[in-house]
This record gives sequence, structure tokens and C-alpha cells, in this order.
Amino acid sequence: MAIAAFLLLALTIFFILRSGSYVVRSSFDWSQHVHTHAVAPSSMHPLPVGQPKNLPRVQHDFARTSDIADEAHLAADALAEQVRKAFQKCWASYKKYAWQFDEL
Repeated sequence: MAIAAFLLLALTIFFILRSGSYVVRSSFDWSQHVHTHAVAPSSMHPLPVGQPKNLPRVQHDFARTSDIADEAHLAADALAEQVRKAFQKCWASYKKYAWQFDEL
């Protein structure tokens, strides 16, 4: 009995995978769906072709340079660490006391 059930299951899986794609029948006929705000194909712009253009960099370069004092970077790093610790404390409190609620 167990062998027959196994063979039936194996054959079912084999034929499903062999068919290429498995289609789930829908209770709604999507081929008859009327688009409310349809866009005419003639008004669509074609996709660009060719190589993309090189765009200029827009973000500031935050690389450390010699003209900026190391003390300023140390102060910024210390402030970032304080912010990180405050966030971790708030997140732990939220998880402990207010998980799935709006606020603490």
C-alpha cells in the first residue's frame, strides 16, 4: 500500500514537472478584463537603446582629507556611536514593551 502511494505521488510530480509549467485555474477570465485607464500603445515611449550615458556624481565625497582636522572626525565618530547606542536602546525597549503596537 505504501509503495503504491509513493509511486502515485512520484508519477504525479513527474507529470507536473514534465508539462513545463503548472497553471492554476482561475475563477475569473482575465482575457475579458476591460482596462479602466488603458494607455494606448502609440503613446508609449520605447525603451532606450545603446550604451547608457555617464552621469556626474551628485553625492559629496566624504573621504578624509588632510585639510580637515582629525579631531572633527573623532568627534563625529563619537556622536555617531552615541546615536547608534540610543537607537539600539530604543529598539530593545520597543521589542520588549511595544512590539506590534504604535509606540511605547
